[in-house]
Amino acid sequence: MSNVLISFLGTSNPITRQYRTARYQFGDSEPIETSFIAKALSKYYKIDKFILIGTAKSMWEEVFRCFKSEAGELSKEDNDLYSEIRDFCNKASFKSEPEVVHQSEIENALGEGSHIILIKYGLTQDELLFNASRIISIEQFLEDEDNLLVDITHSFRSLPLMLMNALIYLQNVSKKKIQIKHITYGMLDVTSEMSGITPVVELNDILRLSDWISGAHAFADYGNAYTIANLMEGENKSAAKRLKKFSDEMNLNHIYSIQQESSNLAALKDMQYKTPFPAMIFNPVIENFTNAFQNSMSHSKFQYTLAKWQYEHKNYCASYITLSEAILTYVCEQKCLDPENHDDRDYAKDVLWNSNNQDNEYYALNKIYKSVIKTRNALAHSLKNGQNYIQMIDNLGNNLNKLQTIIK
Repeated sequence: MSNVLISFLGTSNPITRQYRTARYQFGDSEPIETSFIAKALSKYYKIDKFILIGTAKSMWEEVFRCFKSEAGELSKEDNDLYSEIRDFCNKASFKSEPEVVHQSEIENALGEGSHIILIKYGLTQDELLFNASRIISIEQFLEDEDNLLVDITHSFRSLPLMLMNALIYLQNVSKKKIQIKHITYGMLDVTSEMSGITPVVELNDILRLSDWISGAHAFADYGNAYTIANLMEGENKSAAKRLKKFSDEMNLNHIYSIQQESSNLAALKDMQYKTPFPAMIFNPVIENFTNAFQNSMSHSKFQYTLAKWQYEHKNYCASYITLSEAILTYVCEQKCLDPENHDDRDYAKDVLWNSNNQDNEYYALNKIYKSVIKTRNALAHSLKNGQNYIQMIDNLGNNLNKLQTIIK
């Protein structure tokens, strides 16, 4: 595991090809004076490896000179390499291929395990896609459980947005368990207003916002609140516990408990949180969900609504199970039976199976129930039922539509 800095390299002054020296300050610490923010970040965060991203025109010669000089004065050979890199980069343009002379020497100057990533200007869709693939390829240079620090001080155009999305993708998908620990920006534009100090600000809320959005999406689409529950641990432990319990019940498809927990979710909107993220992002999702499952619903109506919600969110197997139970619950309610009593549900089942006469008040339900239970049993017990998956999904939707006017 290493602390890895990912940073951008720009072009700065086209004549001098040098960054101006700045006094970078982290919080209340003593300023660190250097021409490269990467050096300041390295010292403050104890960076082990560097991954620098830039175009062919970026100041790679200054990277070489600045980091190479840490070992002492540059040799004649070093100065010759510096000049060759400078000449190459100075002649580059937006038309240049993403390459630079003496790349290995530049990487060696940065230190063991460090790399540079050459990209294009991003002027066309093809160039943007090329850059995206180059940035995602950063994963090959990372080890298990590396901690990333991302600096966007010298980034340009679409690159910060592209990099952040790529790294969030790697953090969530990579088997290497990569973690983005810090996002920093050196505010060179306010240096003159800060008596020569350049504050380095943390932009970690970008990550937290992304996590909250992902969690809200998972809940809205699948009723899965585990991500939100984990985020809630730092906001309100009671809310976190309630959300985890709700997700457990949803994944078990424990219908009666889901009904109870759904009514409890509405209280989350009135809880106190440490940051604005729950109110901004999660509360609207909670409100949309709880509005669909009103507290005044009968058991059968709730179960039907849940089955419809599961169908709309493509959880078809759970929808079939819930819908079959909704029909039985409805018959229990019509017969003034206890829908939570096993014997009463068995009686309701007999009523449905025996309602074959068209004059019977449950005849329509008989047809729907038999259709639903046939597929429900096939799915639950891995049996063949003569239908392909498209037919099973279509029949589920059709039966939900038929029941809409019955279960009210």
